[in-house]
Amino acid sequence: MSKGCTSQIQEKVGSSSRSTRTGAPLKLPSPSWPIPELRFSPLGADITLVVLHQDRLTHCTLHPEEASLLRGNVATKRWNDFVLGRAAARLALIGAGVRNPSPVLQGSGREPVWPQKIVGSITHCGPWAIAAVANNESVEAVGIDLEDAQDVPHEEIAGMVCSDSEREWVFASGDNQLKLAMIFSAKEAIYKALYPLCKKFFDFHAVELTWFPQSNQFRGILLVDLGSKWPKGYRFKVGCQKRATFVFAHAIVTKRALVSEDAQGFSAT
Repeated sequence: MSKGCTSQIQEKVGSSSRSTRTGAPLKLPSPSWPIPELRFSPLGADITLVVLHQDRLTHCTLHPEEASLLRGNVATKRWNDFVLGRAAARLALIGAGVRNPSPVLQGSGREPVWPQKIVGSITHCGPWAIAAVANNESVEAVGIDLEDAQDVPHEEIAGMVCSDSEREWVFASGDNQLKLAMIFSAKEAIYKALYPLCKKFFDFHAVELTWFPQSNQFRGILLVDLGSKWPKGYRFKVGCQKRATFVFAHAIVTKRALVSEDAQGFSAT
């Protein structure tokens, strides 16, 4: 993909069986039946985004090295999610101009390990898997997360996920479950973006978010120190898109700082 071009591939991928092959080329023939749509706005000029549906799972393949990451008696859903996510990742890499992509393995924190000069993120929820990748010349990290708001037990997890001010926003009016799903997904996305850079675990309360509806994004601040580049007080933005019952959050850490209205440095959008 040429620089400055955004690619979004929408595919319907087949069967919940665990018969996925390893090693063979990935082939996703165009189906003759309608494709369920889950379309998102582009994440940026340098981001390749791929969305896959499980209805063509039988056409997906794993590299043997990827399959070896699933050891022991793996539940069928876990296997299918992993296969679909790696298929989305491979298509995203191809869409980004990577020829014959190498296996996407795992780091020490179970994060995806991408080919050289590539950064990215994978998420899956329900029948969907999404991958986003970018060249690291302009993008330092990508974090994405997909959640079905209907499956978020808002009363049970609000205390684990939210600060006091975030809880006030979630329960101030209607759509409590949707708003909590948005907070949860945004914090997952920023963790996926920052962990591969800082290699430090941090929980939900390490981040505080404020929703700005006019721009469909959260502005956030780190409440802990994650290193010299991401100190306590580091500010960032996380985009959030709503489609049907799903919430899709995305954090992109760029190599050029953005400036907020109060002249604080922002480097994630």
